[in-house]
Amino acid sequence: MARTKQKSPASTGVDVKFCVCAVLDLQGFSSHLETSGYDLRTTIGEQAVRRLQNLESALERIRAERVGEPGYYSHELTLRRMNDAVIVTMDLSDLLLPSVGQTSFSGPTPERIERFAESRGREFEESSGAEYESALALAVDPLLAFLGLVARLHLFIQRCESEGLYPGAKTVVSTGYRKPFVTPDGSGDPLSANFAMSNAFAASVQLHGPHLFVDNNIIELLCRNDFGRNLIQLAHFHWNESPFDAFAVQDEHRLARMQPEVPPPLELLLFRRSYVYRRLNPSPASFLQAISGLRPFLDGSRQPDLTNIFYAHVYHAINRGLSSRRITELDPPQSFVYAGTNDLTVPIGDFYQFLADGHQATTAARHRRRRLAELGIKSPDEAPVLWRELEALYSKTVTLEIEPLGIADLLPMLWSLGEESVSGLEPLLSGDRTLLDYPSD
Repeated sequence: MARTKQKSPASTGVDVKFCVCAVLDLQGFSSHLETSGYDLRTTIGEQAVRRLQNLESALERIRAERVGEPGYYSHELTLRRMNDAVIVTMDLSDLLLPSVGQTSFSGPTPERIERFAESRGREFEESSGAEYESALALAVDPLLAFLGLVARLHLFIQRCESEGLYPGAKTVVSTGYRKPFVTPDGSGDPLSANFAMSNAFAASVQLHGPHLFVDNNIIELLCRNDFGRNLIQLAHFHWNESPFDAFAVQDEHRLARMQPEVPPPLELLLFRRSYVYRRLNPSPASFLQAISGLRPFLDGSRQPDLTNIFYAHVYHAINRGLSSRRITELDPPQSFVYAGTNDLTVPIGDFYQFLADGHQATTAARHRRRRLAELGIKSPDEAPVLWRELEALYSKTVTLEIEPLGIADLLPMLWSLGEESVSGLEPLLSGDRTLLDYPSD
């Protein structure tokens, strides 16, 4: 039913964008340079350069993946390295633009819905609200992919830093306004007048440690997507080793026990405005980028192949989330989503391929890519003889006598492994395989 068209308030800020920005910077890098005497030719200076090269390696991986899997990336996404920091920024849909004087999106209101209908060139109708909600859901999708990518980037740099025994990286993700400016050559600089970046840098001064910190405004937007909410809830938990308690020892081989905890919200004052940040676990958050590709399986329009025990578990974690009991008791299940292995070394399309093609087809394709990369061959056509010999070698069957490994005994170790390791161990495992699935309680 049409409603009498009323004059809506003037739309202000039409030339202002609401954007999100992530700033990842290497911890202790200034001290590293200071120790080297700011001479990159010294041994310590060379170590500093290697840390910078890790940032370049991350950006190269992202650029290559963006070309190969464009569906997982927004056209608005910009990445840039500035000294020891990587800056990732993206404009959000105008539907998510906060009201004048506000720093966060306040949700649907009658005025917003009416302006939405007007933007479609028609009067307000009863169906406008449902259409508006659908449009909001689509507007949140790029933000899911954004935070998922940032989490994968954070995990990759943390891995590189750990291998070099370096302090790690801190990543701060913030929202804010951006005023686009066009240069004389017709291009634009997405970092110019970008106050999401300003917020991220200002917040970074007050936030400490090699962690992933996320503006609560972003978390609120992501939770408008059911599957995004499931992963965000899981990302609130951090698994920490509890102090040894002689009265609680139940297994002589397991003196330490990992316990979940949820860090409290962090209230910051940025440019005289109050913001709340959360320290999120980047491991569950890294799967946010895969949601767009998994939608046919998640919405039930296509049945997933769940023969791969690792991705079957993660798929059920995304689909089921945490039960109300587990949320109330702060008792998440131990899970592969906390393994910290879903970084930039794992192709973003692998998850979809496993659900679409099954274990054997996807594993064979992955092994083929690896063999080609190790040999520096872009395709089998470049070295057909060598390729045939390799195919013959890998197709041979070897019979081994082994003692099966009990799943129940290995669970604490298995939860820390990635897909390739879990899949490699699977033929050696015995026992109840349902222990490896995500619980449906």
